[in-house]
Amino acid sequence: MSISETPKPFNSWLRNTDIESFISMRSLIGNKKSIYAIAFSPDGQILASTSNCFENNDSVALWSFKSGTLLATLPGEKTYGGGVNTIAFSPDGKILVTGYYYGMDSIVELWSLETRTLLATLPGYGECKVSSVVFSGDGKILASSGEISGSIDLWSWKKIGDILACSGKTDTPIELFLYPTTLTGHESQVLCLAFSGDGKTLASGDMDGVIKLWSVETGKSVVTITTDEDGVDVVAFSPDGKTLASIDGTGSTIKLWLVETGELVATLCEHESSTYTLAFNPDGMTLASGGSDKTIKLWSVETGGLVATLSGHESCIYALAFSSDGLTLASGSNDGIIKLWQLL
Repeated sequence: MSISETPKPFNSWLRNTDIESFISMRSLIGNKKSIYAIAFSPDGQILASTSNCFENNDSVALWSFKSGTLLATLPGEKTYGGGVNTIAFSPDGKILVTGYYYGMDSIVELWSLETRTLLATLPGYGECKVSSVVFSGDGKILASSGEISGSIDLWSWKKIGDILACSGKTDTPIELFLYPTTLTGHESQVLCLAFSGDGKTLASGDMDGVIKLWSVETGKSVVTITTDEDGVDVVAFSPDGKTLASIDGTGSTIKLWLVETGELVATLCEHESSTYTLAFNPDGMTLASGGSDKTIKLWSVETGGLVATLSGHESCIYALAFSSDGLTLASGSNDGIIKLWQLL
């Protein structure tokens, strides 16, 4: 495990058309297979990454953002023929949730970041992989979905001091989540989920190209968007919750929708082939996208215009994540490398 370059000091973040260039600050090397997902801890100190195989069958790596060193790997003894394709940090940074698939089964696991131990295991989705796990902004709800299932599970729990106290089967003092609320309404497989920043709205996309926006309080669908595409693989809310970005299942286009009405407001079409991942900068002014053309595109959310194209990966890009301060963009690729980018 190594870092290919010495970290450089951050320069000021330049806005919109003032953005002149991004540079690859450094690369984290050591993965044996494709990087499926990456996520920054809320405090920006840890970067988690997943693949379908690590040394000793470990599928989740925890990196120190400051030093670039590998802090730990989470055991993946059940990942033969599968792996971890989705991860999420709890807003308080104490828990990392992973969606595993292996053999004929799949599971959702909750890990303590402090002790690096497994806290709880939630039921998965049978023979299909867990397509998405996401926390609400207040950390009180975890949403999960499976690719074959047309439903979405909302898990919640009680907190007593700093200890999770929940009903369910467990062998430790930290017990499982309360039985979930299930959202139904999709007529095909749910492929992706995203919470709005305030946690009041959940977006979901399915294989038929339908996006649903759900009221978390009532469990009811409040807006349905028919994209006329062959599936919706990714959805992402802007930080202010007013715009939803989506990627269709087969094409290279990104669409921006008004959350309140479901109206299409922009279509972004600069990738040469399939687009796989999206991430909004925390200030909401820039949207990053990556795909099979090996590039990262940076878009102005206000104008829909292309701001910059980042090159450097040797294969398709599956994962993007901004740090909470918006100063660093992490990208994960099929080449097995994570690149960290900073603005000049």
